[in-house]
Amino acid sequence: QKNEVKLQEQLAESKQCEVQLQEKLDSSKEDIQKSQEELQHANEKLEAQKKELNLLRDQLVAAQRTIQKWEEDSTPFGIEKFQESDEDIHFYTGLPDYTSFVALYEYLDPGEDGANVKRHQGNCGNLTRRGQRRKISSSNELFLVLMKLRLGLFHRHLGHLFSVSKSTVSRIFSAWTDYMYLQLARLPLWQSRNAINATMPDAFLERYSSTRVILDATEIRCDVPTSFVTQSELYSHYKSTHTVKGLVGVAPSGVLTFVSELFTGGTSDRECVIKSGFLDLQFDEGDSIMADKGFLIEDLMQGKGVAVNIPPFLRSRQFTAEEVEKTQAIAALRIHVERRIQRIKGFHIFDRSLPISLVPLANQMWTICAILTNFQGALIAESDDT
Repeated sequence: QKNEVKLQEQLAESKQCEVQLQEKLDSSKEDIQKSQEELQHANEKLEAQKKELNLLRDQLVAAQRTIQKWEEDSTPFGIEKFQESDEDIHFYTGLPDYTSFVALYEYLDPGEDGANVKRHQGNCGNLTRRGQRRKISSSNELFLVLMKLRLGLFHRHLGHLFSVSKSTVSRIFSAWTDYMYLQLARLPLWQSRNAINATMPDAFLERYSSTRVILDATEIRCDVPTSFVTQSELYSHYKSTHTVKGLVGVAPSGVLTFVSELFTGGTSDRECVIKSGFLDLQFDEGDSIMADKGFLIEDLMQGKGVAVNIPPFLRSRQFTAEEVEKTQAIAALRIHVERRIQRIKGFHIFDRSLPISLVPLANQMWTICAILTNFQGALIAESDDT
């Protein structure tokens, strides 16, 4: 009986333990469920925070873009605004890229605050008063001048773009045009016979390998002066208007090797050759010149041992087969000098008739634009319609 009592006590004790364990298990389940609910809530909160973070990131990127646009829009008009865009540099200056602009600026060497430009400005007046801070940098003064030459913009418009007066634009343009002319004219354009041979295109080798230069003339319209004498000198019967006239010479490779000063439009091609200093250039015996039929200079070149290749004149009712072939051959090769002239006139300062106010600077502008075309790409690689 004692054993039975003891067994019942043990059984009761075991049931009590079982109850306690069940209570603990139930409590643990509740804790686990509560933890799972808390974890789910935390995950939902984390997901919401991620979405909010992504939204904030998008807003930050948009704000940064807006700030960048504001900064770009607020950047003053000048060379700095376009230094990352070769396309814009070419549009505004005619130079191929910003590196070319920097190279030109460094070659010109305007000095600190444009001191060298002011030293060579002659009678065009002071760019700034003594001790007065310049309103635009010397690099932007060069940019302004190149824009005037390339786009033919009026001084008033340039003044608005650069936030300076019209009279300041006029003084900057006059001073820099004189200075650039002096500096660029120092560049050695004329090439040696060896240099010509080293770059001779195949098209010249068969019949015209002795060509040293291809010569041509072009005219630029200018406003009618008041002087009757000057009017008659400037009148061009070829253009039926008042012009100035210049010579352009290129190597067979298309590189500019000669540019003359400007003459009155009534000057003949022969007179231009005589007055331009072309005859003083260093030729080698056996050289030849290629030109249009208006260049009657064979007698001038004979003493130098230089031949002149021009299209034949029509002496009878029609050209012979040989004359037709020669005319076509010369015309095909003379395309290089015509392209060079097209490039010079790609500076739109020459689109309109030059006003009387710019006539004193016509020779400088003409020479600068001609030489600047050598900073551009090669002509030979261009297609015929370029």
